[in-house]
Amino acid sequence: MSKIKLSDYLAKYLLENNLKIIYSVTGAGSMHFNDSIGTKRGLTVVYTHHEQAATMAAEGTARITGRPGVVNVSTGPGGTNSLTGVAGAWVDSIPLLVISGQIMRKDRGPKHKLRQLGVQEIDTVSVAKNLTKYIVTVEDPNTIKYHLDKALYLSMSGKPGPVWIEIPLDIQSSFINPKKLKVFKPKKEKKKISTNLFKKSIKLINAAKKPLIIGGYGIRSSNAVKEFLRLIRKTQIPFSPSWNAIDFMNSKSEYVVGRAGVFGDRPSNYAVQKCDLLIVLGSRLSTMQIGYMDDLYAQNAKKIYVEIDKHELKKPTTSSDVAINCNVKDYINYLLKSKQLKMNKFSVLKWRKKLLHLKKKYPFSKEYVNKSKNHVNSFKFVNDLCKFLKDDDVVVTDMGTSFTCTMQAFQAKNNQRLWTSSGLAAMGYGLPAAIGACTARRNKKRTICITGDGGLLFNLQELQTVIHYKLHLKIFLIENEGYLTQKLMMRKNFERYAGAHPPSGVSCPDFSKVAKSFGFNCDIINNDTSMPKKLKKILSDNKAHFCVIKMHPMQPLTPRVLMRMRKDGSFERTGIENVSPFLSKKEHRANLQYLD
Repeated sequence: MSKIKLSDYLAKYLLENNLKIIYSVTGAGSMHFNDSIGTKRGLTVVYTHHEQAATMAAEGTARITGRPGVVNVSTGPGGTNSLTGVAGAWVDSIPLLVISGQIMRKDRGPKHKLRQLGVQEIDTVSVAKNLTKYIVTVEDPNTIKYHLDKALYLSMSGKPGPVWIEIPLDIQSSFINPKKLKVFKPKKEKKKISTNLFKKSIKLINAAKKPLIIGGYGIRSSNAVKEFLRLIRKTQIPFSPSWNAIDFMNSKSEYVVGRAGVFGDRPSNYAVQKCDLLIVLGSRLSTMQIGYMDDLYAQNAKKIYVEIDKHELKKPTTSSDVAINCNVKDYINYLLKSKQLKMNKFSVLKWRKKLLHLKKKYPFSKEYVNKSKNHVNSFKFVNDLCKFLKDDDVVVTDMGTSFTCTMQAFQAKNNQRLWTSSGLAAMGYGLPAAIGACTARRNKKRTICITGDGGLLFNLQELQTVIHYKLHLKIFLIENEGYLTQKLMMRKNFERYAGAHPPSGVSCPDFSKVAKSFGFNCDIINNDTSMPKKLKKILSDNKAHFCVIKMHPMQPLTPRVLMRMRKDGSFERTGIENVSPFLSKKEHRANLQYLD
């Protein structure tokens, strides 16, 4: 076989490995890849207007396809601009392949003990090594296949995550013989898991009268959603999803008791605190999940934790009776196949009925969704939006109000997808991630982006990407004059504001005019009364649409776990069962006793 230019080989490699969608911002430092990838038949290259957006879009694609999202950026600022998107993928365990350029080997500053010899040089490996599972600068052209194979393998194995390959210009342009390339052969490591742990967990499940399952994104990343649903139906155990597991099951299901956590609801938080067995599958139990008093979390329950990352099982904020370090899918399949699993179905059914009674007693829509004549209640917006969504719709949110309200009020239907940047919680995530989802679905199915006025300004330029590629993206912007979460926090803690709204230094443009200038069809919803009709209209066609939701600038974001202050100014130690706005102590005690 004749020799081939390395950049052309890379384009061919991506195609052959079914990595057909690439997000890129072109630059001199990656000129050869820009050419090879951009002209390779079979590849789809989406050119965003900022590298951060490129990595976030690639992450969105990865969530849809289950394969690594691919990014191609230039050297120097091309790499540093990508870091926030890479960090988000790292924290949320999303596979990502970043291919970046670098200046020629002879011009590298560190060789001469210089910070930089020419321009646009940065030691990317040192900067990004703590955000990647594998990062390398290719110094020998004949190792390109080895590094690509190793990077792809590591991005998908164990706990998924981003990988990064940096390639200097003179390596990009070099010629190689594909038959003589160094290859990567992963070691076959079969992790031995003590069967005693599995058996011990089954004994705890069999003995439980009030079990509860907390499920997280680890179930999806291990490709075990279908098996998980079979497990729920087999055991009849009630389920409380983490933020990135809301879309596993219809929210109206008899098995879903609500969403637990700091921004959770009453029924689910009561369930956590009164269960006698907590089974945690693929959830890292962050602070936002367990509350601020970790020692009070599910304190009356035995706990089974199943996690692929052994370090998550050892962290100081959680403890367990049985900690199993394995792929969640393997554990679920073990339970499905086990003949020793014999649930106390009568007790479990009685427990689940009590939780469903509380779910009916404290419906989110009844407690927190209030109609307004002059503004839109953000919870009601999400509630109304859900009524018009189809089973296969994808919804991506930004941070702040758009995230909080959606995750609390969203009513998931079968086969829908819903997510955000839950771990890093990066402002500006919503629009580029939605672009990635829409592209991965080949623009044939509906994708909805819910963002905020503060968040959109972080990646406003990507509105042009939507228009240029004619993406059928429905963008709903919640306008509340700045950063609502910051405004509420500052008012509560300091009784004054800094950098949160127009009087304190942060203002926003007229977004309807901005959207129209990009070429969007644009609507404005000013009140709750007109909302259903306008939502139906916006969602009825296959065109890009931008809609401004006029929210009250100081609407409370409740429910949530808050510390209750005593008369003397001290705070009560409380677990996540005490949700603001607080019930009377009498009603609260009655609910706890009801679940005994």
